[in-house]
Amino acid sequence: MNRVKLRFHAISQIVGSIGVGIIVLTDEAKERQISVVCDAEMTDALCKRLQTRDGEDVHLAGALSSLLKQNETQVEVLIYGIQDGQYCAMLLDTDSLVSVKLKVCDAILFALSGHWPIYIDEQLMRTQAASFDAAQEDRVAMPINVLNTDMLKEALARSIAQEDYKMAEYLNAELKRREGKS
Repeated sequence: MNRVKLRFHAISQIVGSIGVGIIVLTDEAKERQISVVCDAEMTDALCKRLQTRDGEDVHLAGALSSLLKQNETQVEVLIYGIQDGQYCAMLLDTDSLVSVKLKVCDAILFALSGHWPIYIDEQLMRTQAASFDAAQEDRVAMPINVLNTDMLKEALARSIAQEDYKMAEYLNAELKRREGKS
């Protein structure tokens, strides 16, 4: 499997949405980006981690990262797919090749806590990434297949209210696709 190394760029809250944040990860050249939706609790945890100096992180992700580093264990995060509107991620021990699945936001928090590398499957990056433009930090592109069902329904209602019927058509098609998989 070919992979692309990602860098954490930013986390921000979605305007008009209570308790939802977006994590922006870019490729190393800062040409392409993926956006990951996270809940309020994870948004807060990531913001706290970003304000914590190395060695002072006493939360679980930081403590586990510290323990692994003391044992000279090398790990990385791999984002490998999408299921039910969420990216799929795993934590991989690069020496033993043992892996565990994690929620993608937990995996990103863990990677940031220990300065572990984050990778994404190259094909997934190709299909999910949008162009990255640092000058457009107030706007984030996001494919609809990485929004959870509640967010899709909310966006559909908003699109209809704004008479954006083309967007409503796309959102409705994604909701029907998911219902067909159930």
